[in-house]
Amino acid sequence: MVEYRRTTEEAWREIRAKRHQPPANAHRKPRRLLFAAAMKQSEQFFRLSDLAGYETKPILLYYGLNQAARGLIAAAARPNEPWELNAHGLTCPNLNEARTIGDVTVVDQGSGKSFQMLAKYTWCPTLPVKVQLRELWASLPEGATVPLQGSHDICMALRLFASTQHLGSNGTTLAYPKAAASLFGLPRHRSVDELRQVLRERYPSMRRFSPLVAEDGRVHTLINAWSDRGTISLVAESDVQTGYIDNVMITSCGPEIYSDRNALSKSTWVIPTLAGNDEPLKPIVTWWAVLFTLSMLARYQPSSWTKMLDIDSSPDAPAVEYLLDEAHRVCVNLILDAFAIVERAAFFEDEQSE
Repeated sequence: MVEYRRTTEEAWREIRAKRHQPPANAHRKPRRLLFAAAMKQSEQFFRLSDLAGYETKPILLYYGLNQAARGLIAAAARPNEPWELNAHGLTCPNLNEARTIGDVTVVDQGSGKSFQMLAKYTWCPTLPVKVQLRELWASLPEGATVPLQGSHDICMALRLFASTQHLGSNGTTLAYPKAAASLFGLPRHRSVDELRQVLRERYPSMRRFSPLVAEDGRVHTLINAWSDRGTISLVAESDVQTGYIDNVMITSCGPEIYSDRNALSKSTWVIPTLAGNDEPLKPIVTWWAVLFTLSMLARYQPSSWTKMLDIDSSPDAPAVEYLLDEAHRVCVNLILDAFAIVERAAFFEDEQSE
């Protein structure tokens, strides 16, 4: 389980404390009224999702995140910028044709709609022309934990272990003079050149690292008998110091794994780009797209959605249950983190204007 700084109740307590004095530009009328109402509705939608069955849970979760995004953008948009959301901004053209959940295609509908506004004010790209749900799913740390069927060659969120040490081929711990790291989740049957290309094109945070090559010329990989993916050791370029990993990688790649720290290493997740993008989506934006798609299935293809949830016949059902069970806890943490970024940006803008 991916751990976050706060429990669900702690996160909502902090969000509720913002409503009497909305952050950044949300204190302006009429934004103030929208902020209070949207955040109240968001909390109610999310809490109701805890009581709902899987058949309706994604609808409540999506609208919980949707309402929170309204409050977030009311705070983030400058006084002369549009701040009210309209239309979803995404569509699923093959919703009634997809045989599995992962086959559903998600298409960006252009600029100025809700999804695009959320991406803009969380400082990340939107979707490329179109993407399958399984790719969005796998780019979330929670989704990479339980990938959908057909995700064999998908670039997933990877668990990063940063250290000046790595494991030798016999399982012993070896010191390494350069900054080193290990990534869990990369397909293990790839050549050195293929892995370098994947790191360069799909994992921007790891572009200055290369696979550690054994004496026989093969990639240094710890094999997992239960998975077609392994833990691959990486070594940094000569000018990359361990501090680069600790101070930059740990804070910029995605949600940190706070429960897995010790004296030798830190652990976090590296988020991949979607094919066609140069930078990864922020997890809160990916969650929007995933929950939107699942809510569309639940609303407009209820019979297909019910079959996909059948634990006795659907191979994706356990993964769907897990992600929906995690969504409330994860999203409320991401919402609060997004507000913190908006408040810091507003603070620096005020400092510069004085």
